[in-house]
Amino acid sequence: MGQSAQELANQAIAQNYQQSLAQTEAQNQALQQIFGQGLSQQQLINAAAGQNFQQQLAAQEANLARQAQQAGQSQQQAQFYNQAQAQAMQQELARQAAQNAAQQQLFQQVVGQQESRNAALGQRFSQDMARVAAQNQAAQQQFQQNLAQQQFYNTAIQQALAQQAAIRSLPVNEISALLSGGQVSVPQFQGYSGVSVAPAPIFQAGTAQDAAAMQRYGIQANQAASNMGGLFNLAGSLGSAAIMASDRRLKSNIERIGTHPLGIGIYEYDIFGSRQRGVMADEVEAVRPEAVITRDDGYKMVNYGML
Repeated sequence: MGQSAQELANQAIAQNYQQSLAQTEAQNQALQQIFGQGLSQQQLINAAAGQNFQQQLAAQEANLARQAQQAGQSQQQAQFYNQAQAQAMQQELARQAAQNAAQQQLFQQVVGQQESRNAALGQRFSQDMARVAAQNQAAQQQFQQNLAQQQFYNTAIQQALAQQAAIRSLPVNEISALLSGGQVSVPQFQGYSGVSVAPAPIFQAGTAQDAAAMQRYGIQANQAASNMGGLFNLAGSLGSAAIMASDRRLKSNIERIGTHPLGIGIYEYDIFGSRQRGVMADEVEAVRPEAVITRDDGYKMVNYGML
């Protein structure tokens, strides 16, 4: 019986040992589980920290890229601004050159007009001199005709007086012939001597008038040629852009003949002594003001290359 108690005691000790061992193993497993959970939590924290670092790094890189893009955009904007300034300067230079060319053309046109006026004045003076000479010649001819008429009248009177004297002396001649037995003398009358009168210079006057008309036509043709030549030279100096005086105040006998694609009228008109075709500066200015140039004297010109 004592053995059984010892065995029971041993069994109890063994059982307590097994329970202690199981409890220790359970505690070790709990510690291992806690360590694993802590390790997993630390790994999660490390992963979150790494992800946060990557996000911050990506944000920093995005910020740097945005700053670089902004710097590039600013540089590009500066380049665009410089290009716009250069283009505006070139346009201003071209506009100034066009104005200078237009003023030079206008000066040449004014010179041509003055030369045409001088030629017209010279032609008119020559015509006046020819008309005065023709009037003097006509007056001289009329004087000669009046003189010839007066001489003819005087001759007629002398002949009438001679006829009357002969008629009065005829009875005396007959009595004398009867008394003397001679022949009766036949009265002699003075014959008429005509006077030559120069014909009116109608052919010379017609020839002079035709010559004056041809000369006037030549002056107008030369003026039109000089105007067109000035325009062609101006168009050649500016490329395809021909700048012409198109102010309505400079034109006359205006007649609308069509419509431009911009909706403005196309006209025929008289300007600078010739018939031309074009547009009106005030109408162009209403739809495309950049194509209109105002001269220093207030008249407007149109750059036809911009229409």
